[in-house]
Amino acid sequence: MKSFVFLKDNEALVLKAVRPFADERDENHERFIDDLYLFKGPGTYEPRIEEEIKQRIEAIIVLPNHGLLCKAIKDTVDALGEPRKAGTTWLHRKAGYYMPTAEIEVIDIRKGTVLNDVTALHIKAIQDFTDFYGQKRRAG
Repeated sequence: MKSFVFLKDNEALVLKAVRPFADERDENHERFIDDLYLFKGPGTYEPRIEEEIKQRIEAIIVLPNHGLLCKAIKDTVDALGEPRKAGTTWLHRKAGYYMPTAEIEVIDIRKGTVLNDVTALHIKAIQDFTDFYGQKRRAG
């Protein structure tokens, strides 16, 4: 028999549907086999036969001058409303608490490099992209 899981405010469970069902916790949202979704705290998770717990996650605090390297597992929309394709990576820079969704994996925490009049960075793009300022960059 499965037991209840108690979650704090900054915790969540990644759940996976093992059979189709109507999830009454989310206004009868239809869940299908292999759907991934979150059960966010604070609260008590009561196990259901139609789902299994994949992992327990905690919110990550993003400090000023830091960022999170994130990767989309499936096509999704990130915390800032940007659509992301499966397999793409990006840097989440907004300071504060960040709770990844079930479709987003946090790969690493990156610290920013402060440049001054005697330091510089030489950066080489490995693929075409549009940078943070809207400038198109080409590989190489």
